[in-house]
Amino acid sequence: MIRGYDAFGRKPPVTNSYQVRRTCNLMTSFDYTSSDIPEDFIVSYDDIPKHLHQKTDESLGDWRDRLWLQHRTPITTAALEDIKLAYVEVINPLLSQ
Repeated sequence: MIRGYDAFGRKPPVTNSYQVRRTCNLMTSFDYTSSDIPEDFIVSYDDIPKHLHQKTDESLGDWRDRLWLQHRTPITTAALEDIKLAYVEVINPLLSQ
């Protein structure tokens, strides 16, 4: 299976940090208005690794694109591919050397 769309193409527009984190699967427990998450499992913004925080001179769109490449593609997309790897080889030539 040859894929070439993961990190390219049109991304949803973003107007705030919540939308950026939601798009890239970096939600915190405080993003859910009525959450029943036990206190031991609450994820705060400080729990997100520092290298994934928005840089001071970075626009929301650039931050979203960086999170898409550095977090969502290798973490979320790779996990979704895992179930098919027993049957097919998945390559993404636009992301590999």
